[in-house]
Amino acid sequence: MRLPITIRSACIGISLLAVGLVAACSQPQATATQVSSKCLDKSYGSTTELTVLGVELGSRVLVKGGWFTKPQVIVVSSYQTMTWDFSGFPADKLVGIIASGYEKPEIVGVPDGVPIRIVTEHLRPKDCGDQFSVFRGGPGLDLLADQMEQITGLQLTRFRGGERGAVLIADGLNQQEARINFQDPPEHVPPGPKEFDLLIAQGAIRPATRADVAAYNAKVTSGLRTGKFAAFAVDDLRFWQSYVVLKPVTLPKISAGYLGRYIVPAGVPRPTVLGRHDSIYFVESGSCISGVSLCPGSKYWSAAQRPKPSGSKAMTQDDAGFDDSDMPVESWDSQSQPDRNSEGEQSGMQDW
Repeated sequence: MRLPITIRSACIGISLLAVGLVAACSQPQATATQVSSKCLDKSYGSTTELTVLGVELGSRVLVKGGWFTKPQVIVVSSYQTMTWDFSGFPADKLVGIIASGYEKPEIVGVPDGVPIRIVTEHLRPKDCGDQFSVFRGGPGLDLLADQMEQITGLQLTRFRGGERGAVLIADGLNQQEARINFQDPPEHVPPGPKEFDLLIAQGAIRPATRADVAAYNAKVTSGLRTGKFAAFAVDDLRFWQSYVVLKPVTLPKISAGYLGRYIVPAGVPRPTVLGRHDSIYFVESGSCISGVSLCPGSKYWSAAQRPKPSGSKAMTQDDAGFDDSDMPVESWDSQSQPDRNSEGEQSGMQDW
């Protein structure tokens, strides 16, 4: 019996569809790209994200992960001994953990089967890199990103850190605000040196503002490859103790122990300084001349980018435009600069 033409056409169409499906099924299926980590001893999808979390002080941090939609390799670090609690983290999104610090961290609340690698000075799992402790933006975060990207095969997705934290929750990809030296001035700020009164009246210098400090920090941040994840803030530049240079000027020596802080905007010539402990911050280049601050291009900055052990090859960035070596010897002696800032604190090298 012959089928009506419409029915026959439909049958032919179904047959062709079936043939197409069989052909499609017979073709090799594309698989998701995989990357592998010798450190974690496992492979995972290339869409896995790399997240770095860091705190300086405290005793316990709860890592909450409701914000994750993709699998995560989590890198954590702290300065003090820290317990990192992953009991609030979605088990199906946790691929692996790499933890370090100047003191051995403890990792709890992790599902069975998730690899955990602890890296300390005396405990170095194979292919897991060197000890680290990073909780803010700067050259140390650049180094850590380079190291962890090489170890995990992933690109850094986000960083969250701070001085203290009981709970860390990250969301989005926005830059983290630098929380260093944005503190309010003390209740009673002493007046500036009277030697500056005439220079202020002449329009040669003026007291600095938060915006002036932020402009310098932003310039340095722009030179960091991880600057989009965490802004940098120099550790000794406080606006209520600083001055902005407005035109060519000779800045007098105030006293043997006075730490002058001077911000030089773009287009303004470098001032002549007579005080041997004065610091100068150049907004145009992001460089600085200081014995108490972390200056781009200085030996401390380079040390912050150098992985341990000290004999290994340093990881560096393009430091073009950073030069603190051309200060006249008679007005600048870097070897005589103090190791502590004006508050009696160490100059902040330990946390890079």
